[in-house]
Amino acid sequence: RSVLLAPSGDLAAEDAVPGGTFTGTTVWRLPDGKRLWTQEEGADETPLDPVRFTRDGSVLYGYTTAEDGTEHGLAVDPRTREVLAEDLPVDHVPRIDEATGYGHLSTTDGFHAFAPAG
Repeated sequence: RSVLLAPSGDLAAEDAVPGGTFTGTTVWRLPDGKRLWTQEEGADETPLDPVRFTRDGSVLYGYTTAEDGTEHGLAVDPRTREVLAEDLPVDHVPRIDEATGYGHLSTTDGFHAFAPAG
């Protein structure tokens, strides 16, 4: 399994084992080992492939694959599973600098930086 740890140290997102028909995500709260949520096969969910957390763990970014095979970015609240942004172009999923917490991305419109929440 592929596990992604939040820089905040309190969350982990686990990508299901590839090779099956469904590769959804499970999010865990690490201090007490509680599973916050999991995507279940057959629940009419689009599998989320987690790629990064913000430094404070307030957003989990991942990729989903549409039926036509195109990938899209998705941002969710890892504690509640609330979708914060969907259908993001893959190149619009920001990179997060772990040391500073700043997010950044480059587009045809320029370089964009985002201050950490807080």
